[in-house]
Amino acid sequence: MHCRRYTQLAGFAFARHSAPLHQPPQEGLLRNSYGELTRVEAAEFDGATGTAHADDHDVQAWYANQSVESNLLQLKQSDLEMIRVIDDLISVLMNKGVLRITDLPPAAQSKLLSRTQSREALGGLHKLINDDDSGVI
Repeated sequence: MHCRRYTQLAGFAFARHSAPLHQPPQEGLLRNSYGELTRVEAAEFDGATGTAHADDHDVQAWYANQSVESNLLQLKQSDLEMIRVIDDLISVLMNKGVLRITDLPPAAQSKLLSRTQSREALGGLHKLINDDDSGVI
C-alpha cells in the first residue's frame, strides 16, 4: 500500500507517491562465484554477499528448493525403512507358504537371496543393526 502525499503549489494539489508503508524484511544472502544463492538467512550474517527482500524471486526459489531437498531426504530415509519392512514381509509370506521364491522374477530372486545371505552372515551381529521396530506393522 502506497501513501499519497499532497503538495499544494499555486492553489493546485499534486499527489506524490512515497515508498510503501510496509517493506518486506531483508534476507541475508550468500552467492557463489556463478551468482547462485548458496545461503539465505532471515537477517544479515557474517560473510553475506548481499541482501534481498523475502518476496524476491531468487529468495523464494531458494526456499522452494530447500523444501524439495528436505522432502527428498525424508523420502530417501523412508525408502530405507520400507525396504526392511518389505524384506520382512516377503520372509513371513514365504515362511507361511503363501509365496515361493520361484514366484518372483529372476532379478528379484537374486536380490532377495543376496540380502538373506547378508543378513544371515550378520546373524551374530544382529544387535548392531537398528532392529528396534517390533510387533505388527
